[in-house]
Amino acid sequence: MRLTAASAPVQFASLATWSVSQTSKVRENCRGLTELVVLGVGPRLGIITPTVFAMLVVMTLVTTVLTAPVLTLIDRVAARQRSTVLKGPEAEAR
Repeated sequence: MRLTAASAPVQFASLATWSVSQTSKVRENCRGLTELVVLGVGPRLGIITPTVFAMLVVMTLVTTVLTAPVLTLIDRVAARQRSTVLKGPEAEAR
């Protein structure tokens, strides 16, 4: 849900291409340091259990680590789409 909410304004305003929209989704999901700071407060206040804290920390680390590879993948897909558009439909028929 968060990923959709992050790119919805970009898509509805028609301000960007697919790749820019996807990039904004991924970057919104990468919030590692901020989330770790906020998570540090939860156990101290008794809001979350140690198990939930551990799960959220792992999720934070995984999404942060995966950000760069996912952005690279989005760039590659966008470049492939651009090259297909530039070549035209007759290039695909070959």
